[in-house]
Amino acid sequence: MFQTQIKTDVATELITLANAKYYLKTNYTTGSDATLVAEDAKITRLIKTVREQCENYCNASFAQKTLYCQFEADPGNNTYTLPFPPVNSVTGVSLVDLNGDETALVLNTSYWVRGLNKEQIIVSSTQSVPVSIPVVVDTSFSVKVEYVAGYASAAAVPEAIIEAMYKAILFNYRMIGDDPDGDKMIVGVLPNQAKAMLKPYRNLIL
Repeated sequence: MFQTQIKTDVATELITLANAKYYLKTNYTTGSDATLVAEDAKITRLIKTVREQCENYCNASFAQKTLYCQFEADPGNNTYTLPFPPVNSVTGVSLVDLNGDETALVLNTSYWVRGLNKEQIIVSSTQSVPVSIPVVVDTSFSVKVEYVAGYASAAAVPEAIIEAMYKAILFNYRMIGDDPDGDKMIVGVLPNQAKAMLKPYRNLIL
């Protein structure tokens, strides 16, 4: 079992307002007119909502963000798989006791990072490099990991993911346009075409 929390959210969305408007074939330019400002704000919110929905559907992180993940200690295993990959970097690992006090662990001494995408954390209470990993973490502790998840840049995100997001933005923009209260709601529904494109990038969370 684990819990996650966003420490630092996405700073820059993968799709810009200008590119979204081009895809939507919305040709107006930003101006001081209240209607235009509101339309820009609506599309901007939709870009974020769709990206979050696509990430949730895939159990993944597409845009970079810093996460905390806290695992319950597992008496039979001290290898922890970080959720919502890809993992860009691991900032730190600590043990948290029942009082909430944290003890920082040391990379390559009391914890190790493994996996093609740095997605596995191995925790040990010894000072030797684990071979068979026989050590069991005290179950009165939990393991807290701070890490950066998401692709390193927008250019590194697979084109199929970006295209799926565009299709979802278009689908939802049309839905909002048909709703008399559409300017007040951002639905973030994923159409089947977008889901099909995202399917190869879905991750199983146990």
